[in-house]
Amino acid sequence: APLCLEAVLQRGASSAAFDPNYAEAGVKCLGACMRRVAWTTCLATVRYLAAVLSKADNREKWVVRAVCECLACFPFPERSMPGPEILQAAAWDAVPAEIRAGAGGGEEPDLPDGEAP
Repeated sequence: APLCLEAVLQRGASSAAFDPNYAEAGVKCLGACMRRVAWTTCLATVRYLAAVLSKADNREKWVVRAVCECLACFPFPERSMPGPEILQAAAWDAVPAEIRAGAGGGEEPDLPDGEAP
């Protein structure tokens, strides 16, 4: 990862000597590394890049690209998305009790057959 970061930042290079192809290779390399590291390593890399962002404004685009690539490539665990019934129930629970009471004594609304609140 340190070599990838050097490719992205190219600290010794002036703006004229900065090589975008080398930076792109560094970004892709970082992404490949993130597929095989622990979350703590990915997070440390992202935090480091965030700290560099305030100091390397002439490399801003590449630092942001590297952060996005790190997060896009990290293998976050799969989680199922809640279904509409969960969202409907949560929305009904968010309605104040006094309004629910006016909507039929605090009972849940009638839903089409087979749908739960």
